[in-house]
Amino acid sequence: MVIPFMKRAMLRVFLSPNRRQRTQSEDCLVVKANVVRCPYCVDGDNFKILTARSGGKWFLCSECGHLVMPQNPAYICKCARCVELLQINV
Repeated sequence: MVIPFMKRAMLRVFLSPNRRQRTQSEDCLVVKANVVRCPYCVDGDNFKILTARSGGKWFLCSECGHLVMPQNPAYICKCARCVELLQINV
């Protein structure tokens, strides 16, 4: 099941005219980059890059408040969208 706001974001990324003009090598460069991205917010034709905080220990989305802590995989984000997904999956 795809939530409407996620569906819009995914459609913008996959149907963007700029996306179709990119080469496979450019896509590989994006995948290889060690960048943390928000799974909900889109910036152009990519998901928004999260801002590193506290020396890179955690990353925060300035738009939706999504929080990622790569060094703590057990951490569960409490932003509104993650909470909504948790409620759907219960």
